[in-house]
Parts: sequence; structure tokens; C-alpha cells
Amino acid sequence: MLLCTTIKGIDLKYLQKVAEPIFINIAKGYGLGNLPKTDILNAKVEIPINEDGTFNINVQMELAEKYSIIEEQKNILLEKRRKMKNISVVLPEDENMKWAHPLVTDLFYPKGGNADFTKTWVSRNKGDVPLYSGTTTGEYAKVNTAEYSGEYLTWCIDGLAGYIMYHNEKFSITCHRGVLLPTDKCTGIDLRYIKYVLEPIFRKRKKGREGDLGKNEYTSLKPIAIKRMKDTIPIPISDDGKYDLQKQKELADKYEQIDDIKKKYISKNFNTIRNSSIVGRKY
Repeated sequence: MLLCTTIKGIDLKYLQKVAEPIFINIAKGYGLGNLPKTDILNAKVEIPINEDGTFNINVQMELAEKYSIIEEQKNILLEKRRKMKNISVVLPEDENMKWAHPLVTDLFYPKGGNADFTKTWVSRNKGDVPLYSGTTTGEYAKVNTAEYSGEYLTWCIDGLAGYIMYHNEKFSITCHRGVLLPTDKCTGIDLRYIKYVLEPIFRKRKKGREGDLGKNEYTSLKPIAIKRMKDTIPIPISDDGKYDLQKQKELADKYEQIDDIKKKYISKNFNTIRNSSIVGRKY
């Protein structure tokens, strides 16, 4: 805690705005888990001064107000970005096509990942095999063990629960992620298509709460919850009653195009947020 009530000419709101990003950067060097007192005391902030060398509190107050406006604009963009990310576009069922509606468990057996893949284990077993965990943006680490090989769908069990990843590779997963193992009935199925129609269902069934302005989410979707689901998956079928693989691939391509548009929009918003930083400005 900074105690500056005895320093004349200091606006605490201004000091909070300029000191906070500096402290966060310092903490990053400690894995965001520590902020030593020595580093705090050695941290420097820029404070406007008058011609006589005294602190200019009027300029500080003006800047604090400007920083508050910038922060408010950032929060608005973050909220738009969160809403865009959570938008699930579900294409309507074409009335000119026939559809089947199997349960999730008709096609897949949900299984949790391996709890043995801890940080300690990872540090001792580095390799070239992707290890996936709770993150939705990519691999967690590279290890020397592949538990799965080929096409699979995995989902995030906790954190950002319900988001699905498509794999066509050798890989392993931690206990923060689950894999959908195909059943004997899972034939003629395009997993890319399943990813797009199943993810909104998983996200709808997650338990927990989302953080303020999309900054964090504390949700869960365990394998047992999937086993209890009564939701069905819409899958096009051919005249002979079999799953129409070609139609699924066509729909998957359309979903991927929509997903690319979302990602570009989100990336644009993220760059706007990142470039609006107040750190290091000169006045």
C-alpha cells in the first residue's frame, strides 16, 4: 500500500493510475505472484511539476481524469470483445436436408486428462509432443509422451470451460482438459463440424461464473456433466439414413469462415486496447 497522504501536491488518484502498470510489470518478473517491498521503494513514477519545482497537482488531477476515461473506454472494448468471443453462430437446419439428432454420448465417451502431467513432470520430460491444458489458445508445453494420435476433439474442463479444440496430431492433455473418445457409432463423422455445433452446447452447460468485463472466468464442465447431458447434436444424413460426411464438411467450411471473421474482429479490438496504454506518455 502506498501512503502519500503526508506529501503535499500529490493526487492519489493520479499516482494510482501511473504506479499500477509499473507495479504489474515488476510483478511479471516474479510470475505475478510477488511484489517485493524493495522493488516498490525503488520504482519511479513521473509527476508533473511547476516551474518552481513543486508538484503540480492541477495537472495531475487533469491527467487522472483523462486516464479514467481511457480506462473506461478500454473496459467497453473488453466487454465487446468478450461478447464477440462468446457469440456462437449456429447455422439453421436446412429444410431440404434430412437430419439426425444423436446424444453426445451416442458418439463420444468423455474422459478427463492425465493428472500426472504436473509442472514438475513437464520440467523433467521435455520433448516435441504438444501438451494441452486449460488454455484455449494453444499448447501448454512440449513433452516426450503422446497419449493420443490422430483426429480428436478435446474440451476445457475448468477455467474457460466448454471451449473445444480440434486435433489431428500426436498429443497429450492434462487433467484440466478432457478428450471425446469416439464410440462405435461415431462413423461418417467430420470432427471439425462437430466442434462448431457442440461447442455452444458445452458453453451453455458450463457451471460457475464469469469475471468482470471478461477478464477472467471461473467455470467448469466435468466429464460426468457431459455424460448426463440430454442435448442432441444436429447432423445431416443422406437418403440411406447414414451420416452425410460431405455435407458436414461443407458446413464445417462455412463455420470456419465465420470463425475467421470473429478472430479478425477480436484481434483488431485487442490491438486497439493494447495500443491505448497510458504508460510512458509525456506531458
